[in-house]
Amino acid sequence: MIEVFANGFKFDAWTSVGITRSLGNIAAGFNLRLANHDADGNRVRLFSGDLVEIDIDGIGAVKGFVGPLSVGFDEGSADLSVRGYEMTCDLVDCCVTSQMEWLDKSADRIISDICREFGVNFYNPYGVDFGAAIKNFSVDPGTRALDAISKLCRQRGFLPCSNGMGKVFVVKPSDCPRGPKFEEGVNMLSASAGYNANALYSDYYVYGTGDAKKKIMAHKSDPTVRNRPLVIVDSDAIDKDTVEARATWEMSIRRAKSISFNVAVKGWRRDKIHLWEPGLICSIVSPTLFVDDPVDMIVSQVDYDWGNDGELTNLTLVPVDSYEPEPEVQKPQKVTAPKQKTPKVWEQISKAVHG
Repeated sequence: MIEVFANGFKFDAWTSVGITRSLGNIAAGFNLRLANHDADGNRVRLFSGDLVEIDIDGIGAVKGFVGPLSVGFDEGSADLSVRGYEMTCDLVDCCVTSQMEWLDKSADRIISDICREFGVNFYNPYGVDFGAAIKNFSVDPGTRALDAISKLCRQRGFLPCSNGMGKVFVVKPSDCPRGPKFEEGVNMLSASAGYNANALYSDYYVYGTGDAKKKIMAHKSDPTVRNRPLVIVDSDAIDKDTVEARATWEMSIRRAKSISFNVAVKGWRRDKIHLWEPGLICSIVSPTLFVDDPVDMIVSQVDYDWGNDGELTNLTLVPVDSYEPEPEVQKPQKVTAPKQKTPKVWEQISKAVHG
């Protein structure tokens, strides 16, 4: 059962509801449509800026502030349409107002301090290892809070996320928890897949801009693609390790982003306790979608919807490599190229199609 609360009231006069959470996004979005008056004829007391909570069977799905609100009427009816964003939205919209600096502090301490400036809690539900302390990290006035958090997360290979109820956490995509297996004819109401080879290239050449005499260049090839060379000039790359890592990343990320799945399931919960959520690694088997053998994908987005058949969840799944961060230039440390996993997925599905 879906319940909507705001301003000390429970609203039963809602006619539609939807919630969206996505991996790497720290503010869930929601929309509501409500009758302007309840069953007793009382005006619905809801306005832009109010705090709203939406629950499913007593489990909090989202808690956030009403943003755009429109109200109107026609002959015989009047209603409100609302769009809103999780309590963490101020981290997305607002800026740090004074200089912040940390010396020899852990990444989670820094993120927690930034969140606290906006009344948001940070926690670590998946036990992420934040690594060694950061020697020096600073945030200038005028920097958006999310930009500061994202910069730090990129350095450590994390993605900032939220739980829908106003708390921020981070995940490492390759270490995300496993979720249920999706099987055609078993637990998938409907599904679709998208494959796009237009962004794939046969050869990836990355040139650095250091000493021209050194001719710093890296080359990676994909034998499964027809002759389609791509040349990239990286203005920040001044050594062999950096261009090698960039070339590997370019091939991996483009292959990963060429595959996606959309799966619809009944209900908002994946079990009796937990809602479906971004960041779950799930295997998919669907001969209709050319997936004869299980392939692992990560849930990148969850849309909770309500319709004539009750609660539905639409999930978007992509290869884990889609979230591999771009290698950063951090001299004098050696730049490590990302591990490649997605090409095997592409080849597996392509083989199933062509035989």
